[in-house]
Amino acid sequence: MRKKIQIVRHVVQLIFFILLVLVVVGTVCSFQIGGFQFTEPLGAIQVLMGGSIFFTPEKLYILLATSAILVTVTVLIGRAWCAWACPVMTFNEFIEYIMKRLRYKPVAERGKKKIELGEVRFATLAGVVAAAGISKTPAWCNVCPIGAICRTRSSGLLVAGAEMLILGVVFSANMYEKRFFCKYLCPVGGLLILLGKISSLIIPRASEKCTGCKACEYICPEGIPLFRNPDMSKCTKCLVCYSNCPYGAVKIDVI
Repeated sequence: MRKKIQIVRHVVQLIFFILLVLVVVGTVCSFQIGGFQFTEPLGAIQVLMGGSIFFTPEKLYILLATSAILVTVTVLIGRAWCAWACPVMTFNEFIEYIMKRLRYKPVAERGKKKIELGEVRFATLAGVVAAAGISKTPAWCNVCPIGAICRTRSSGLLVAGAEMLILGVVFSANMYEKRFFCKYLCPVGGLLILLGKISSLIIPRASEKCTGCKACEYICPEGIPLFRNPDMSKCTKCLVCYSNCPYGAVKIDVI
């Protein structure tokens, strides 16, 4: 059962990938489904910082209402978006699988001292918000890797070429460290971490079986040491720790 959760997760990732690339009109920042407009929290912050939305109050109300829905979802389930729906993470995991099959070990895992970047994604988040305020536009959306994937089928040749370059840089970073962009640079991930600090739904915990072997810290994409009862705001709910703990010592607290 524990291993099957990862199969279910990958199926959900595939469904979301098809939905976001082929079905949804727009990008993840602002999209339409069945005539309803939705705006994710970072996109909403950029639009608000740009100021143009205030010329049309009715659009402001729609923006706040739809973004509030997605904020509520994030508060409930934390960063589940990252591990279950984000197309960039889906691609990164596929690249990780290919590297494993080719027996390629990222540079950061070769025993040499790696570069410690810390929480640069919060600096990226601040930069995105500042750029929106200065440019009066949601500037990040023009270079966002998530949006680049979602726009693939509708972009012109020149734009598609530029976006492929952006994605190439993002995915090539996996050769240095797995999921480099997601772990260190993604501003969406940074915002979800902040919102996830008040999330208490679906939390992996170390059970009484825990031996303190540190396997959870090693296998977790975010390096979370469950045996220390840590801050879980970085948790993406991927449940890899639950599926792969050698002692079956990870339990899931639903509430």
